[in-house]
Amino acid sequence: MLEQDIEKARETVSRKKKEYDKAVEALSRLLDEQKRQDAGKNITLDAWTFKWNGEAVWDAGSGTVDCEYEATVVFKPCRDIRGPEVKKLQIEQNDFTPEDLYLVLEKSLRDMLDSEFEDYCSDDDYYQPVVEDFEAEEYIKDWAEKRGLEIVSFDGDGDDRGFEPKGRRW
Repeated sequence: MLEQDIEKARETVSRKKKEYDKAVEALSRLLDEQKRQDAGKNITLDAWTFKWNGEAVWDAGSGTVDCEYEATVVFKPCRDIRGPEVKKLQIEQNDFTPEDLYLVLEKSLRDMLDSEFEDYCSDDDYYQPVVEDFEAEEYIKDWAEKRGLEIVSFDGDGDDRGFEPKGRRW
């Protein structure tokens, strides 16, 4: 009988230890998640200036046009900064600085603008793009709204260097 009581006590202790370990593991995961979420909330950003130089080539087969666009944008945060790149930073790096956040935001915006400008300039095989009409400000505005940023000022202009034939007759 004593042996049975001892065995029951061991089983109870073993079960309680397993439950305790599971609870500790769950609490640890919750605390890590809370830490990641709070990391971005403690970071405050000042207004900052972003400069972008976009380059693309329109190819008509018989010649090309070099397209260029330059933009300068001043941003300021209007609420908590968010967006997919911010979540990724929070997951990868518990303690990050405002400089880290600026870098990921600028990379995200630069990649988006490069892609949109390339698509705009190479979209039509028959008609040369009007580089001045590239709607950089609209793309930037949409990007900024999704991240809790406000555009304070925007200055941008596009240009092309004219049609350059691929082969010239002499």
